[in-house]
Amino acid sequence: MKIMPKVVISAVIAAVVVSLLWLVIPATPVWIISYVFALVAIIGIATSFTVYERKVTRAPQGHAFPIAAATYAVINGVFSAVIVFFDYNGSSFHSTWYAIIHVAIFAFFVIRIIMLVAGSEHIDKVGERAEQKHEEMNKGKSEYWK
Repeated sequence: MKIMPKVVISAVIAAVVVSLLWLVIPATPVWIISYVFALVAIIGIATSFTVYERKVTRAPQGHAFPIAAATYAVINGVFSAVIVFFDYNGSSFHSTWYAIIHVAIFAFFVIRIIMLVAGSEHIDKVGERAEQKHEEMNKGKSEYWK
């Protein structure tokens, strides 16, 4: 539990830094969408590190949660930076399509996380069944040599 306060503080600092961009970037629908999804990425990273630190899953893919969140944040950041740059340099990008693309990217990563959780649950179930079989086998051995 030592990492948890660091994660929360880091997430708050990142959110404040992103919020400070309001001082230099004028508000447009594209910028507002970028800002919202940047906050979603920050929350996703903080949540994934918290889940990873608490070891919610015993499966080896537990480290994949922070990796997926960081990958989403990088893709989100690059996509947003490019579109915001073009938006402010006269190349208008329709904000509805921009929001739809952001939601699609987010949905892709949510589906990946759901698949990771499902895989982890399956691994846990297989491990429990194997443990039961192992106990049954050992129970028979304990009485064999008597």
